[in-house]
Amino acid sequence: MIKYLGIFILLFSFFSCKEESKRTAVVDADTLLENTINAHGGNLYKNSIISFKFKSFNYTLKRDDNDYEYQMIREEKDVLKEAKTFNGGFEYFEDGEQKELSARLSSMFTNRINSMAYWIYIPYEFSTNDAIKEYIGKDVLRGNEYHKLKITYRQFEGLPEDDRIYILWIDTKKFEIDFVAVGNLNDTNGKKFYAAGNKRKIKGMLFSDYEMYNTKTKSKEINFEDLGTSYNIGAMLRDNIVTYENISVERVN
Repeated sequence: MIKYLGIFILLFSFFSCKEESKRTAVVDADTLLENTINAHGGNLYKNSIISFKFKSFNYTLKRDDNDYEYQMIREEKDVLKEAKTFNGGFEYFEDGEQKELSARLSSMFTNRINSMAYWIYIPYEFSTNDAIKEYIGKDVLRGNEYHKLKITYRQFEGLPEDDRIYILWIDTKKFEIDFVAVGNLNDTNGKKFYAAGNKRKIKGMLFSDYEMYNTKTKSKEINFEDLGTSYNIGAMLRDNIVTYENISVERVN
């Protein structure tokens, strides 16, 4: 009897350890990102033209492997204004005529266009060599289980510091991003939390609108990695809704 009891205890310990190992297993960050990119559109990110409207601006984002051309158009006081960024360049037009802008305005337009493109290309944007991916465990939000992937950026000598930080909440079954936290390592008050909604697939690419939330208290009092918990317990206020309209996708080549 004692002999069988010993065997039972050993077997119980073995399976308990295996189960605990499953729960605490570290997911490879690069593989997780790859699966997430595939769930959102995969290689379509590399060779597509994405058009959409955001507020009063119309955007067209074109990528052809390593080449890109991003365009932002708005009609203002019967004047058609167009700003364009492409492989590090910038151009500005009014009613089709090219205009020279100050360095400040050129920088403002460039940042606006590139920031919009960056959001549209999440999660593919995080596949670049300067992005540092770190798996930081699992979380449960609104009853659903998520992988948490943290993104920071490598620093290069002679270039401005890139202190951006992102956390993605990725559905453990679908590999779709449902929540995103955005901030800067040097700005403890600048934390934002986004909840994806109105998901739709258009020609194989997944797009979402977002509800943006702020914390009710000073955000520096809340650890960046705990913003999901704050959202889960209702400790955040909805600040804005990000809506993309008239989305269309075309293939390049």
